[in-house]
Amino acid sequence: MKKNQQPKTKTTEAPTLPWDWRYEESKKISDAQVKEHFKKMEPEKKEKPINPGDLKFFIGMCKANKKKFIPLSDYDRSITKSF
Repeated sequence: MKKNQQPKTKTTEAPTLPWDWRYEESKKISDAQVKEHFKKMEPEKKEKPINPGDLKFFIGMCKANKKKFIPLSDYDRSITKSF
């Protein structure tokens, strides 16, 4: 390269601002964004099936908790005694 010549620099144009767009341009961009937002989504894949032994254990715990005696509150006790 000669000393007189300057290397060519790439000129990057500033991006156009939204208020400088024409109606057609903004309509095209907004339609693309709406289409992207409302596209059909794939259902989430399940991680793993539940182990039957674990399932049985937790169901047993749930049933055991239902069998526990829960005393009546003072209000409920007073209502049942009044009958």
